Amino acid sequence: MPRAFVPARRKAGVGQLLRFSLPQTLTSLLLQTILWTDALLLGRLRPAAEVAVYTIVQRLLSPAQTVSTSTGQMFAPRIATEDARGDRATLEVMLKRVTYWNVSLAIPVFALLLLVPEALLGIFGPAYRTGAQALTILAAGQLFNAATGPLGQVINMSGRPYLTLVNNAAVAALNIVLCLILIPRYGLTGAACSTTASLTLVNLVKLAQVRALFGINPFRLETGRALVAGLAATALTAPLALLVDWPGPLAQVVATTALLLPLYAVLFWRSAAGAEERELLRLRARPAVLAK
Repeated sequence: MPRAFVPARRKAGVGQLLRFSLPQTLTSLLLQTILWTDALLLGRLRPAAEVAVYTIVQRLLSPAQTVSTSTGQMFAPRIATEDARGDRATLEVMLKRVTYWNVSLAIPVFALLLLVPEALLGIFGPAYRTGAQALTILAAGQLFNAATGPLGQVINMSGRPYLTLVNNAAVAALNIVLCLILIPRYGLTGAACSTTASLTLVNLVKLAQVRALFGINPFRLETGRALVAGLAATALTAPLALLVDWPGPLAQVVATTALLLPLYAVLFWRSAAGAEERELLRLRARPAVLAK
């Protein structure tokens, strides 16, 4: 590639750079405001012990959030490429694919959070079980967040960062108002409800905006089938998780995970895995066979 290190003839101006980067910076700050408002106001309006419980609740959501973050970052450069080409059909196919993998990989984590929230929190100590309801509410909201896909990336990388900035500003203000109303009366549950409601609203707004701007949506049939597979696996695991008298929370979590993951894998493969996924596994298996 002899031209790889040839300097570009036209340098991007500082103004052009700031028009994109400054809204992105402010958007990230507003997102952190949304995520931290509940904990900060909880500390001001309720006892400090509730903040400790809520912090553990938020940490338990991290594994599932990591899936969405990683796939969204991988998808971002392709959004700019396909939008610049005006290829909306390819952009929609890729958005559906990323959303499908977001949901498929995150479902087992969310299923565990929704199924045994008290046991998960009980690992940290009996006092932390009081956050079970808040964990369930936040997990449901984050599942919806994963199910709607990287819509913010689509809006940003298509050259519309100010739109995302306005979205987050409105939702940050709403979250503050809801927290001030709900936390004094409902504590942990009120904080979780306000954050979940704010994130759900912003995702619904993004769905409408992406549909209006690009004429595309992030859903495909296999995504719904993955959700059904997750619900079925959760229902089949529930008797073991909830009806057995377990000696401790750790044993309950380990046994539930050991049954939930294989059940979901089987149901997912039989009902939700598409032709792309099956071909991918065949291609990965072929080098191993040739090596033998």
